[in-house]
Amino acid sequence: MKDLVLVKQPLPKNLTELEKGKIVHKCVTELRVAMHEIETNWLKLGAIWSFLTKNKLWSAYGSHIKNASDFLREIDLGVTRRSLEYYASIIDSKIGDYLVTNNLVIPVTKLRTIAHVAKESGDIEGWINKCALPIRALEDAVKEYKGMPTTDTCLHPANKQIRYTRCEICNKWLKL
Repeated sequence: MKDLVLVKQPLPKNLTELEKGKIVHKCVTELRVAMHEIETNWLKLGAIWSFLTKNKLWSAYGSHIKNASDFLREIDLGVTRRSLEYYASIIDSKIGDYLVTNNLVIPVTKLRTIAHVAKESGDIEGWINKCALPIRALEDAVKEYKGMPTTDTCLHPANKQIRYTRCEICNKWLKL
């Protein structure tokens, strides 16, 4: 929490560009550390949820608990069951085995992007290695694998475009 208090403090106005550069690089390092911890903790949540549900241990939490959903409401993590089950499915998959065996942490958005094609192709290591790509390039690699045109090769024909408009009152996007 001490770091959070420091971040809320305004910087002195007379900092040099070099000093600002050092601060921003330190912040980027801290952001990466925090993201690594978040991704690791999501996988832990999935692993624990998988363990609890496979062994039906939620029923031992109290006699009033009738199912896993009751258990989750009771412990009130602020996390949806769907999210927990998604991460549990990653842990229970060959991708999860590969991540755990090799002690890797991959951003969840990238895992979601490759999950289906990695399972379908059986090339888990290859798809995990492709996670080093920026997310847009990874999405294009998945499209290419599926035989679809990539974002930069698509001609975006007018009759294949979907138009949307936004309501200024409620901010909802509406399909035209």
